[in-house]
Amino acid sequence: MSPSNPGRNTPESIHGVVMAKTPGDSPGMSASQQSFHPKNEGTTLYAQAMNQTVPAMGM
Repeated sequence: MSPSNPGRNTPESIHGVVMAKTPGDSPGMSASQQSFHPKNEGTTLYAQAMNQTVPAMGM
């Protein structure tokens, strides 16, 4: 279990930087498009972060 995620068996709810590419990734990108993608338990956290960040950026 992770101290930042008590009760969870995964260390993160949103993927960090993923360097391993999949066939669908763009060849010019250095990191995979899977980077910063929420896992199932991270979808609510991701939505909350976006709902706070996008308006703060004036969008």
